[in-house]
Amino acid sequence: MKIEPLEGLDVLKFGATKEDALELFGKPDIVENEGGKDGIRAEVWEYKAQGLRLDFDPDFNFILERIFVYSPDVSLDGFFPIGLTEQELLTHYPNLELEVKDGRFTDYVDNSKELLFFLRDKVVKRVDILPRISDYLDKFSDAGN
Repeated sequence: MKIEPLEGLDVLKFGATKEDALELFGKPDIVENEGGKDGIRAEVWEYKAQGLRLDFDPDFNFILERIFVYSPDVSLDGFFPIGLTEQELLTHYPNLELEVKDGRFTDYVDNSKELLFFLRDKVVKRVDILPRISDYLDKFSDAGN
């Protein structure tokens, strides 16, 4: 699989339905906040074998709103970020901005592509993929009506 910044993954785009995810990946290993029962947060599906977490937006009929990748087999612009050291990440992606550095934890962001790289002990553990919020709202706000 490939990360497509601002779009999602090559196989699953923002705005996809839970049914789309079921067709691609099958039943999730973990479902949190099913049906948005807390009235606030997204419904979260986790696929351990694929190294993915998918968040479905309760405000827009549970369409895909964000993706968290922790699989070393998912690529971004021709490299595989999960498992890279901090220095390797910055070599591949020199324009990242440091957002948080707190003991063992570091976050780098690319705000132009809505990507967040989460590092623990100077190793990339997760990449968060988000849509540009204005584009997401423009494109999908009718889905919530």
